Amino acid sequence: MSMLVPSCLRNPIPEATGYNLYTIGTAFEVASLYLFSMALLDIAKIVAGCETSENNTNGISMSDGNECDGKVWGLVKPSSLMSTLGTIFSIGSCILPPVIGALIDHTPHRRIVARWTAAIIIVANAIQIFASVETFPIALTTFALLALLYDVMACAS
Repeated sequence: MSMLVPSCLRNPIPEATGYNLYTIGTAFEVASLYLFSMALLDIAKIVAGCETSENNTNGISMSDGNECDGKVWGLVKPSSLMSTLGTIFSIGSCILPPVIGALIDHTPHRRIVARWTAAIIIVANAIQIFASVETFPIALTTFALLALLYDVMACAS
């Protein structure tokens, strides 16, 4: 039976086993965020009214090949969407971990926080499946929520 268990999970130290499982899950989540960010960029171009194919001539023309002149909700260009979200994530990552870390370190709620965070991450990933032009605001909110939940999970693990 021990031959079926990977060596990284046979560690007798429970914290090391938990960390190994956390990093395995994180690898899958990073891959899903990467793919989802590409989908969000394509949807953002449609929301901004840019041409998405050669047959579409109703949208705003693109000036330099793939550059879109339209703006998502009148705020940012689709090409700047991920960098703008990255700035917001960075600010959240500076503020959130000390608060969550204090909650986790000084109360007996580490496992509860980890379990609920994992459950919310799973539900948010399930919501991402339905990303489309109609659900773009929900998809963008889910994307932002996931980035902040990863910080919470990192604090709890």
